Amino acid sequence: MMTVTHTSRNLTTIALLVSIVSCFLFNVTLDGQFKDLVGAWNNTHYAINYIEFGFVKRGLVGSIYYLTFGEIKQSYLVLTQISFIALFIWATFIFFRSLGMQNSRVHLLFLIAPATLMQFASDFGRFDVLLTCCFLLSLSFLQKNLMIALGFAIVGILIHEIYVFTFLPATFLILAVTKNKGNTFLATTQYLIKQPSVYFTLVFIVTVLIFGKFEGGYLNLLTAFEKKGIPLITDPSGSIHVWSRSISDNIGFTIEHKLRLNLAMAGSVFTVIITIIYFKLLGTQLRKFQYLLIVACYLPLFLLGTDYARWISLAFITLFCTFVMIEKEPVSEVVDWRLKYFSLYGPFGYSGFPPILIKIKDLAKQLLVG
Repeated sequence: MMTVTHTSRNLTTIALLVSIVSCFLFNVTLDGQFKDLVGAWNNTHYAINYIEFGFVKRGLVGSIYYLTFGEIKQSYLVLTQISFIALFIWATFIFFRSLGMQNSRVHLLFLIAPATLMQFASDFGRFDVLLTCCFLLSLSFLQKNLMIALGFAIVGILIHEIYVFTFLPATFLILAVTKNKGNTFLATTQYLIKQPSVYFTLVFIVTVLIFGKFEGGYLNLLTAFEKKGIPLITDPSGSIHVWSRSISDNIGFTIEHKLRLNLAMAGSVFTVIITIIYFKLLGTQLRKFQYLLIVACYLPLFLLGTDYARWISLAFITLFCTFVMIEKEPVSEVVDWRLKYFSLYGPFGYSGFPPILIKIKDLAKQLLVG
């Protein structure tokens, strides 16, 4: 039976307060209006489901939403997203409890870092918070039951295919290390090659990519959105095509419209690399190649998409959890000010600032203009 200590309750309370304040700060305007979620691009994902559109990628959450609420409505979307954030707080507790660190400073710092609750609130409506939940729960069961851990990873892939780049590689790397087979790159590779779970996951990923396409076509998709009352029926960027394009078409569209080798992307990648250097500065004996491989898996996202703040935040979460699991004993004893500093002020987000500073800057501009 789960025992929740006084410290754990305090951490949960702090997490809830941070999430509530962040949700209001990032989503409520100065005149008290909550931002429109129905017309936002990222919330069109809730309209995609297996029941109406067949087996499509990113259709799992939409299917649950369809069976629960049925219609796309502002209040339902807000309630759903807040439920996801509450689920994240619970999954975080489960993860740190599995390591015996539920009452640790590291648990608190992870919750209040800009990469977690503040980022999820600032980008309200995306599935990133659910992907993180799947990752945390997968890691929690990695040693106890590999099938359950793999099941959470499969759910993550069904929620959004970026799970393949973000959390899945770290899951298998951590598996190799914790089985004492991943002390070197060669040992890790040899161990993973022998694992049937790796091949099962690869087959599943290919299946989703090949068959996870809406065969009705783009125009039928827009018609369906219009019937649901979603105002986003014109799509200048072509993003809604993601559900009806083939893999080759998606790659072509990305190269033509989204591939951006610019200063912002370079700065974002640099921020992720700085994270690795930071871990080294903590003075622990790091298995550096695991962290380098994780960053390498993130690089395609920086090239194929321009949501750099998302990639930085997810990379921070991945590296932080990997660091905690691989270096469990040293981490539990870390009280160094550098850990506190980085967790509170990193990852940096756009323009070298964490999300909270960006919001304060935007509010200040609004007040000056007003």
